[in-house]
Amino acid sequence: LTFFGHENCTTHVLGGALGRRSPDLSGQVTCNALRELRLDVAVVGADAVDTEAGEFYSAEQATAILSRTAQTRADTTYLCVDASKFDRRAIAVAGRLVAVDVLFTDSDSDSVLRLKQTKKGPEIVRVSTKV
Repeated sequence: LTFFGHENCTTHVLGGALGRRSPDLSGQVTCNALRELRLDVAVVGADAVDTEAGEFYSAEQATAILSRTAQTRADTTYLCVDASKFDRRAIAVAGRLVAVDVLFTDSDSDSVLRLKQTKKGPEIVRVSTKV
């Protein structure tokens, strides 16, 4: 609802079920609607990132499916995760790091440094959490 009332912004809602633990709309209705679109950029998040396995995860299967669907429809994928998500795993694979174009994070952990050194990983942009 942040964008409500802004004249230069159009917000599309895909429908689906509202998550119990997150404000995501997901499910078959959402994925079917998303498959009908072409996206310039998919901005996705994750509950966990395992740089050794080269994967990022969601705690809910429906959210992971939504993330994977968005990535297949997008020209570019941005993954946004904070430092607490690294070196962890969750139940559902949301994507592979080799398919991510840019990873935005506030982390400078060893995992992020190792990922930077690989030629297969995404571009890494370190962001500040200070306002």
